[in-house]
Amino acid sequence: MTLSPSSEEPELPLYQPENPQDSATFRFLARINATFGLALKSYEDLYIWSTTHIDDFWSAAWDDTKIIGYKGRHVVDAAALPFSEAKLNWAENMLHCRSESKLAFIQATEPTPDVPAPELKKCTYLELYNLVADLASALLRNGLTPGDRVASYSSNCIENVVACLATTAIGGIWVSAAADFAPEGVIERYVGIESSTPLGFTYNAKVHRHVPKVSALLSGLAKKDIAPSKVIVIHTIQQAEVRGDWASEWTSWDAFLAEGVDCKLGRSPSGEIEWSRGSFDAPLPIVHRAGGMLLQAKKEFAICGDLKPEDVFFYYTTTGWMMWNFLVSGLSLGSTLVLYDGSPLRDPSYLWKLVDDLGITIFGTSAKYIDHLSKGYRPREHHNLSTLRHIYSTGSPLAPPLFDYVYRNIREDILLGSITGS
Repeated sequence: MTLSPSSEEPELPLYQPENPQDSATFRFLARINATFGLALKSYEDLYIWSTTHIDDFWSAAWDDTKIIGYKGRHVVDAAALPFSEAKLNWAENMLHCRSESKLAFIQATEPTPDVPAPELKKCTYLELYNLVADLASALLRNGLTPGDRVASYSSNCIENVVACLATTAIGGIWVSAAADFAPEGVIERYVGIESSTPLGFTYNAKVHRHVPKVSALLSGLAKKDIAPSKVIVIHTIQQAEVRGDWASEWTSWDAFLAEGVDCKLGRSPSGEIEWSRGSFDAPLPIVHRAGGMLLQAKKEFAICGDLKPEDVFFYYTTTGWMMWNFLVSGLSLGSTLVLYDGSPLRDPSYLWKLVDDLGITIFGTSAKYIDHLSKGYRPREHHNLSTLRHIYSTGSPLAPPLFDYVYRNIREDILLGSITGS
C-alpha cells in the first residue's frame, strides 16, 4: 500500500482477493506451521522463513506439490547440488493425468484468407500419453540415447509438445527455436549445444512455407559439421501438404510416429536447454536440470499461482521463448493448455474471443503486447471475459500506466502479475 502524492490517504491495492486465507499460499503456510511448530501469519513471514530455512522449505515444496519421484534424504547444503539423491522423470510428472475425457490441449491457429475459421485441434490426456509413448519408442528405435539432443524448429503445436515430452521421457535433452527465427539465428543456437543433435522437427507454416528455412538451417549446420540423423516434418495447418521440395531422407510426423509402440518411460537427469536473449552477443545456452525445472514450476503454479486442474491456461508464446516451457509445465497440474500459432495483434480481438469461446482462466502474454493493445483496443467493450482470474505479463517490466489500462479496459477484479522481466 502506498501514499497518494496529493494526500496522506493511503491508496487501495489494485487487486485484493476476497478470501486470501483460502489461497494455496496460505494453505501451504498453515501446513508449514503444523509441520514445524511455527506461528507464521503473513506472506512476508513465509517468505522470510523460506529464505532462512532453505532446506526445510524446498523439502516441503516437493511434498506439497506432489512431485512424482524419489526425493532422497539430501535437499540443500553448500557441499553438493540440491536434491543430489533425487531421481525423477520430468515427462512422467507431466503425464500423470490419463483421463479419456479431460483435454490436455486446445490448439488454435490464426485465421487466414484461405481458412477464415480454422478448426480447433484438441487432445485429451490419454491421447497425449499414447502419442508420447509411441514417439518415445520411435526415437529409441532410431538410436536416441540419454543425453542426446533433440532440436525443434517449429510452431507452437501439439506435436512439438509431444516431441519434447518423448525426448525427456527417455533421457534426451530438448532444445527448441521458434519458426519465425531466421535460419542464421537458429544456427547460432544449435552450434552451441555440441554436435550430437540427432533430430530436427519442423512444420509447414501458415500460408508461407517453412521448408526453405529448414533447408537453409540444415545447410548452415552442415558447414559446421553438424548433421542431424533424422529430420521429421510436422504438417499442422489445414491447407494441403506439399512435399515437392522435401529432401529424400526427410520423414513425415505420421510416418515416424507409426514406427513407435508403447514403451516404459525412463528417468532423465537433464531436461531442456533455454537461451539467453542474446541482445548484444550470440545467445548462450542455459541447461536446466529436470528436477530443478520441475520443482520450480510446480512451486510457482501450485503454491504461488494456485493453478488447478479445472483451469484453462493460455500463454501467448513461441517455442523459442522460455514461457513456452513455463506453459507446458502446466500439464503437471492437469490443467488444459491452449496453444496458439499466429499473430496476436493483426486482429486484436481474436485472442480475447478465444477467452470467451474456450473459457480461458489464466491469460499470459508480454508487457509489449499489453502496450500495443492499449493503443487502440479495449477488450471489455467487446468481450465477456467472465472466466478470467489471472493475467500474467513478462518479457519486460510492466509500466505503471499499463496496470491502469488492464484494470480499466480488460477486467477490474483480476490478479494482474508482472511475474518477471529483464
